[in-house]
Amino acid sequence: MAIQGERVIHERVTAVPSLAPGTANELPNEFVAMRSPSPVLALLALLLVSAATLHAQLDLKVSKTHSPDTFARGGTGTYTIIVSNDSKKKKGGSPTSAAITVIDTLPLGLTSNSASGNGWNCSGGQVVTCTTSQTVAGGSDATPITLTVSVAPNAPTPAVTNTVLVSGGGELPAQAGNNIGTDNTPISATVNITTVSLPEGTVGVGYSQTLAAAGGQPPYTWNLASGSLGDLTLHPNGTIA
Repeated sequence: MAIQGERVIHERVTAVPSLAPGTANELPNEFVAMRSPSPVLALLALLLVSAATLHAQLDLKVSKTHSPDTFARGGTGTYTIIVSNDSKKKKGGSPTSAAITVIDTLPLGLTSNSASGNGWNCSGGQVVTCTTSQTVAGGSDATPITLTVSVAPNAPTPAVTNTVLVSGGGELPAQAGNNIGTDNTPISATVNITTVSLPEGTVGVGYSQTLAAAGGQPPYTWNLASGSLGDLTLHPNGTIA
């Protein structure tokens, strides 16, 4: 075996006669020479190894959804935030190794009522910050965060965009390209009556119930569009008595 620069040549020779001048430059079939791959192939192999290593590194991402499908002015809504470790477990994905921080910046017209999640510590109003020290394995999700918001009577229509950012966990800057999640939330200006049923009355006992609504611009003025309430009256403030 001979080493020449960065190449290694393996030789196996049984009997090689001296060749006289002018003799055809031929060697017996027993001569075998094997050379290492070309520099291009070596570089390709290195890139493949690097890609596999990068794929296995910690890669946080964040996503969010909302409920109900459309938020009503003057009402409430809920966001669910999911932090995932997108490094693949089957490829040797790395678990998180440090605290994770989620920052949700609510758009104009929405304010936080509450934010919580198992293992999360959340605080804030217009900007909600949640942190956790839980370990998230490769290919797995952290426990979800539930964020409940109030919708202002004058919230922008027809929609607002809610943006959330995740960081930490031991993630390298090169993997931070998917650390922002957005949710486009429709806002309805239509007034919706949220009272779906009323309790029955009792003979000889005074009856009083107040209707509720969401959306539009409160306070609301109520009136009976059709039908009859019998001996009861719908008052402008929404009270039936």
